Amino acid sequence: MKQRGRRGAAVLEFALAFAILAPITAASVQFIFAHVQLALLQKMVHAGAREGSALAWDSADDKPTAVFQHKVENAVLYGSTDEAANKPMLMNIRRDQIQVLVDYGEGRPRRIGVAIKGFRLLGGGAWKDLNGSPVAWFPYRAASVTP
Repeated sequence: MKQRGRRGAAVLEFALAFAILAPITAASVQFIFAHVQLALLQKMVHAGAREGSALAWDSADDKPTAVFQHKVENAVLYGSTDEAANKPMLMNIRRDQIQVLVDYGEGRPRRIGVAIKGFRLLGGGAWKDLNGSPVAWFPYRAASVTP
């Protein structure tokens, strides 16, 4: 008779411990996943801004052309300006969520930046909208400017 009562107590203790530890474990996994995604996004915008700073400026004003914009977006999405045979680094990001920023002065870009807008990041059980963050800037360093 005592054996049966101990067995029932062990099951009850397990159920209580599981009820407390399961949500904590799930929240920890979501938190880690969100930070991994955020770190990858930071790496992606860094690569896009670095690549954009080396591209020839093919616009007559402070607005990037569609070709320039597309190449920078490719650098963010694929890690390269060429999208052939590449897979996106992060599957749930779209082109319209990539913002190319230009600090323009004296007839040429001074800095090229990339930011993420409208991206939803899940972390800790809640959605976080990223608007303008992460962001990366690089000094413009292309040798030729083609207006």
